[in-house]
Amino acid sequence: MTQQQKLATTLNHGALPYPRGTLVMDTVSERTGRLVGVIEERFKSNGKLHKSQAFMTPEGGGIEWDVPLERIKRAEKPKCDANQGDHPHRSGRPDSRLPGDLDAQSHDDEACATRFT
Repeated sequence: MTQQQKLATTLNHGALPYPRGTLVMDTVSERTGRLVGVIEERFKSNGKLHKSQAFMTPEGGGIEWDVPLERIKRAEKPKCDANQGDHPHRSGRPDSRLPGDLDAQSHDDEACATRFT
């Protein structure tokens, strides 16, 4: 009987697909939680990615859990506060303004956050 050996791997912190604390959803279970981190498992021999796991914690606290990274998506619309002093639209760059006024009624949070995050 032959025994198949597992290739040696190493664990590392991976890049977050969204900012830490973003509300994300597991697309299979539809469970939501705040993104805490990403762990990557890479082969030692060549450094290629074997798998990535996203770690989430339930809103309000609790025990964190993990799912494959490709199964998570953002569960909340990105927020953009046009009235902040350090808002990207107020940076002075010629391309930094979106059409329309920058007041709370006319500002498009999703378009802004998509463009600047």
